[in-house]
Amino acid sequence: YELNLRESTVKVHIRNIMRKLKATNRTEVACKINEMFPAELAAARF
Repeated sequence: YELNLRESTVKVHIRNIMRKLKATNRTEVACKINEMFPAELAAARF
């Protein structure tokens, strides 16, 4: 699949997500999301 998004657009969205979650990096975002939705992520893995 191709989304036809510019790299700068993706960076802006990632930066906004990080700001809203008060995260300093993308790893921290992943950890916070996992804390917020642990059951949904576990089910999605299998």
